[in-house]
Amino acid sequence: MQAVYFIIAARLLAMDINPMLGFDEQSLNTAFFPDSNIRVNRVSTPEYGEPSTLYARAPRFGFEEVNQII
Repeated sequence: MQAVYFIIAARLLAMDINPMLGFDEQSLNTAFFPDSNIRVNRVSTPEYGEPSTLYARAPRFGFEEVNQII
């Protein structure tokens, strides 16, 4: 749940965020927290995207196009 809230918060701040899977947890713990009991839980890269390389929002259907009230 914490990861989801972190991603939502970053998106609300207009940031791009890329959660990563498959990282070497032991290597990160050794590199960043060698003499501590703190351990890596997940890796994410929040950043502000370069406006010239961002895609425009994809078109969305209108409510009436995809819903029928019976």
